[in-house]
Amino acid sequence: MHLFTLPLAILLCFFQTTLSSTIPDSSLIASNIPFPTRAYWMRRANEALGELSGSPCPFAAFGTAVVNHTDTDGLGDLICIGINQNRQTGNPSLHGEIAAITNCTAILTDPHGRFRLTASEAQAAFVDLTLYTNAESCPMCASAIRWAGFKEYVYGTSINTLVRKGWAQIHISSLEVFQASLDLSSQTLLMGDVLANETDPYFLWQFDPAYPCPDGCSRSGNGSRCRVSASNELNANRVKQTEMPSNPIVLITGANTGLGLETVKALLRSSKAYTILLGGRSLDKANAAAKGVQEEYPQSCSVVKTIQVDVEYDDSITRASEYVANEYGRVDILINNAGALLDSQFYSGNLTMREMWNTSWNVNTVGAHILTHTFIPLLLKSSNPRLLFITSGTSALGETEDTSYRFNKSPAKGWPKEEPSFGAYRSSKTGMNMMVCEWVRILREDGVKIFGISPGFLATGLGGDVELNKKLGALDPTIGAEFVRDVVEGCRDQDTGKVIRRDATQPW
Repeated sequence: MHLFTLPLAILLCFFQTTLSSTIPDSSLIASNIPFPTRAYWMRRANEALGELSGSPCPFAAFGTAVVNHTDTDGLGDLICIGINQNRQTGNPSLHGEIAAITNCTAILTDPHGRFRLTASEAQAAFVDLTLYTNAESCPMCASAIRWAGFKEYVYGTSINTLVRKGWAQIHISSLEVFQASLDLSSQTLLMGDVLANETDPYFLWQFDPAYPCPDGCSRSGNGSRCRVSASNELNANRVKQTEMPSNPIVLITGANTGLGLETVKALLRSSKAYTILLGGRSLDKANAAAKGVQEEYPQSCSVVKTIQVDVEYDDSITRASEYVANEYGRVDILINNAGALLDSQFYSGNLTMREMWNTSWNVNTVGAHILTHTFIPLLLKSSNPRLLFITSGTSALGETEDTSYRFNKSPAKGWPKEEPSFGAYRSSKTGMNMMVCEWVRILREDGVKIFGISPGFLATGLGGDVELNKKLGALDPTIGAEFVRDVVEGCRDQDTGKVIRRDATQPW
């Protein structure tokens, strides 16, 4: 691996380490990021080829992934991917890096997406991002990287290797472009030959008829090009269907902690086999949670897979849906568990009142609705579809005058009221109950069993201190999780279309 650093576009140092194996020394670190992390994202750049081209052997096999390693835990956060699209679009400048930068800009400025940045904010955001590309950039793309101001630029196969293998190139290295960019104020770390032993094969078959084609492809009649094998193309859908799990596929949002995680455990304890998609805003945290439960229940007949999904952001929901469609083809049980009790954040001064109310509804009601709407086509492919919404016992309009519940009691006379309430949370869950009614109406003729689940007051971290909740009478969350599992397994089918408690239906 070659490592260059160019603060203020001035070359400061050069470091070289020879990497002779697929998994190099894990102690190798650059910018406090270990080599296995760099390798992961370089492989992700390779994987972008199949995802975006739909072919196991795209000719211009140049793939790119843009990642945020700033203010994230562990692996980092994927912002966008891109591949060379010259032939698909007719745009000669749309190399993998340019395509990725274009995609990132669209994602960063999407008014309904995760980031919702202005144009100027998006442009400034690149200084915190790392661009991984499986081959060294041409001078055009290297210049674009410098103009964008990326924090880091990491490539695999070098231009020299490309030239030796028959690729026509403008013979100007990335280092030369960077050295010529003295007037730019941004800082960029340049790393080359990262995982080149894995990226090189993507570029060795195009101009060498003796080199084997990638898996799933074979030489055409004259032997000059690798194309998708006829048998592979004919059987692709058949193979995909064969790989689809036959046991019920359960997607649970917000499942890396709290009731969601306990529901995963409850399903793992079941004698029935499930494919459980453990959803979380952070894939790192979802992976850690999945690892923990699999170690806790090693003999379970069910399997746990992870998926990144943040119900606050439409693009995250869309990506999750596309991933599930490609990998599993359907969803049998969708559990809208992701939720937030944010009222205390207002009283502590961390959120304004408007932020607290808007976010409460965005997560608990709007996010659940949009995720459901997006996943309905996959749910309707199930032979026994179930749709669950985790609501709250505090949300029943018919019980608001029952002062035996502490949350219905009025505070003392005077203003301001010193006793905190959680009206935003309750209101958003009441809104969810109306949403349940709407989905019951919309899907009445489609055979979907729909439930609002009121699990009771549980000792989870939702909205506060677990130990404090226990002192206030909160139940063990396993009780709520086993209730959810019972609904999944048909024990309350007579109550479909209603909000239900463990021992009764809940008034609207």
